[in-house]
Amino acid sequence: MLGDVRTVMLGASTLPEVRGTALTLNRRAAARLGVRPLRLDALALRAVLDAGEGVASPALAHRTLTRAVQAELAPREAALTARALSGAVRELLRVQADLGRLEQVGSAAVARLARVTAAYRTALRGQGLLDAVEVVGRAAELITPQVLTVFGYVRLSPGELAFLDAAAAEGSVLALPWAEHAYFEENRRAAEALAARGWTVDPSGGEAPGLAGAFLGQPGAGRGELFVAADEDQEVRAALRRVKGLVRGGVPAGDVALVVPDDDVWAPRVRAVAQEYGLPLRLSTSLPLSRTRPGRWLERVLAAVEDGVSFTSLARVLAHALDAGMDGPLWRQVQAARPGDPAAWAALGMDAGGFDWPEQATRGAWVGRMVALIESRGVADRARRTQDLLAVNFLLAELTVLAEPAGETLSREAFVSDLRDLLSLVTVPSDPGTQGVELLTLPGLVGAQVPHVFLLGAVDGALPARLQDDPALDFMERRHLAAAGHAPVETAASLSRRDAMTFWAVLASAGHLTVSYSRVGPGGEGHPSPFLAPLPLDRVAAPDVACSPEEARRAALWQGGYVDATLPGVQAAHAVEVRRISAPDYDEFDGLTGLALNPDEWTFSASQLGVLGRCTFRWWLEYALRLKPDAPEGEPLGLGRLRHAALAHAALAAAQIPGRDVREVMLGALDEGLRRAESDQGWAQTPEWTHERQDVLGGLRGAVQGAGFLAPDAAPIAAERPFAAPWRGLQVRGVVDRVDRLGERLHLVDYKSGVSAPTGVQDSAGRLNLDVQLALYAEAALPALYPGAPLGGAAYVSLKTGAVTARLKLVPAELDAFTGRVRHALATGAFPPRPDAALSTCRTCPWTGVCRGGERLLAKGRA
Repeated sequence: MLGDVRTVMLGASTLPEVRGTALTLNRRAAARLGVRPLRLDALALRAVLDAGEGVASPALAHRTLTRAVQAELAPREAALTARALSGAVRELLRVQADLGRLEQVGSAAVARLARVTAAYRTALRGQGLLDAVEVVGRAAELITPQVLTVFGYVRLSPGELAFLDAAAAEGSVLALPWAEHAYFEENRRAAEALAARGWTVDPSGGEAPGLAGAFLGQPGAGRGELFVAADEDQEVRAALRRVKGLVRGGVPAGDVALVVPDDDVWAPRVRAVAQEYGLPLRLSTSLPLSRTRPGRWLERVLAAVEDGVSFTSLARVLAHALDAGMDGPLWRQVQAARPGDPAAWAALGMDAGGFDWPEQATRGAWVGRMVALIESRGVADRARRTQDLLAVNFLLAELTVLAEPAGETLSREAFVSDLRDLLSLVTVPSDPGTQGVELLTLPGLVGAQVPHVFLLGAVDGALPARLQDDPALDFMERRHLAAAGHAPVETAASLSRRDAMTFWAVLASAGHLTVSYSRVGPGGEGHPSPFLAPLPLDRVAAPDVACSPEEARRAALWQGGYVDATLPGVQAAHAVEVRRISAPDYDEFDGLTGLALNPDEWTFSASQLGVLGRCTFRWWLEYALRLKPDAPEGEPLGLGRLRHAALAHAALAAAQIPGRDVREVMLGALDEGLRRAESDQGWAQTPEWTHERQDVLGGLRGAVQGAGFLAPDAAPIAAERPFAAPWRGLQVRGVVDRVDRLGERLHLVDYKSGVSAPTGVQDSAGRLNLDVQLALYAEAALPALYPGAPLGGAAYVSLKTGAVTARLKLVPAELDAFTGRVRHALATGAFPPRPDAALSTCRTCPWTGVCRGGERLLAKGRA
């Protein structure tokens, strides 16, 4: 009978006899039928392409939609608006909505959406293209009927049903899940619609087996297992331990499946643990091009182009693993030289050509330049990983599409924007592997039959995922359009039924099911999915077995008696850390070295005394042991010296012209002073610096014009004066930024880059209230540089505001106590991590990983 009619087979356990071409949703359903995988939408695409019609690539589709949005709505940010509308636009195209009618009967928002959709569709047709969601609908008009067997779909959309009706010849079979339950409402309607078109409906497909029946409230004998984990790491490890045990016990990897609600969230975790366990894993996930290594390289290129090919941005490109790459010694060499042009980079043995892009060019020229850059930088040659190769190939294919129309002129900004769209819109398959246990999302198991299924992440809010309302076509509008028959769009109710049916199909596919969820996840406390409530699940514990050398080592350490060559050192280090944290005093590992340093053999700078006065442990690391912390990112190294040198030139220029307005002379001399400083310091004249120099010069001029930069009637007499002298029992040295004459007295000025008073050193109460630098200048520098000259004060001046941030305040008793603490620390070798009482020093210290700073130090004694 099946050879003479087209049949819809309804049932919970229907497995049709394959006739003609088999269409399945996934590879495993195809394997169950014993056929090669072919999806319904792939058959539709073949029909469209065979007819000579094209499908817009993701980047081209976005570009076309952006233009349609601009033409219809003229928003401030057309590209962003296009992204916001894209889902709703494609929903209307997918269901083949009557856009003209929607403009008349819909709300203002729906009418506006319909206009944009119509404009977008018209623009695509002008290029001979379809949007990807239109393929199935268009194929219904082009397909040649053939015998089909359709299996493994939880349901079909109205468009897919229309295509199937056009494509299916006599003898075709469609198997749809069915049970007497509200979840299957769409399949009941589908069967009725096809029956109206001459199909025969056969409802004898049987009842749902085991857990699938229990989910629908039917009595059944099947039971599953439930594991409740403390966190997601424990959840993954428990599942993979069971999986590894099955595989080692002889179960074929194809008979095991790991299922997760969201592969973007779970794939990295599962992959990492599987690698630790030595368990081969197959992935069927995909990710945006921007998250691949070639995509990250391209993003760095775009940032460099936008940044005027500055040293910093270009260095990030060249340091990428798919570009030249830079090891530690080369990177330090580059940082020191700061090359500013291709020739300077070439002097270091590095090619930095190809990044100087014109202001505008044709599309063809832009794409040619980008392809040439990929080739000249050797990106494709270094892309040896499977995913890297796929990403480069996808990128080159999309660039070919981006080149049309070749003669269109684009600005550099527009082309960069197109490339960024490409990075976010194009997806690349993960490195799938050819063998191993497969990681799937729920639709990947529909229609399959797998003996062992492990479902992870069965937590409320993830299974099912929370429905996200689309502001462009919200659930209220959707319900109205569907109820009125204007457009068969998905509603909140239909999407909820789809999710429930998909979960039901996974239950039906599983021979033995183990479900798990975590009590704590990234979003906080985890609760079981509501889908689990009707299921008979037996609570199980995690397998108590180590599946990797690290897990075995960890378990053996807890049990005792484990022999490992590294263990004595590890135990010793652990004992040190335990004592450091728990002991009430310091020891040799906490800075009490007992190695005396003669304070009379040290010469201290003001900055060195500042470090020592805030935390002796940091001073010990940086000055006694000569360790260097990583340089913080921020302004280029040496920029402070450049500013100081420019100001020194300006101050000396004013000193040589007595009687003139000091500010006026200094303002006029700053530009020349900055040029001389650049020359003296070998400052790289990069395109970046050309722009930044104006900001630096403007900042200096603003500082000079500040009210506090120069005291009334003050006249500079010296700048950048070095000195060395004794001070309260210590030998000190330094450089005074500026010396002004105030009548018969001399006033000392120190420039600071901040806008507030610099942090002092600890006073006797452990507070950072004691200023040392101005005291040192007043009591050591002034007598050494100008013997007998009376002091007229000292001040810090901000180079951001030109204001005085603090003035000299001498506290002799506190200063004597401070220098006494310095001498005692060196003479006794006592350098404990003793920060200020408020732990302010610890917040910006680069050595907290070494000293384990923080609140533990508050309980320590004062050494």
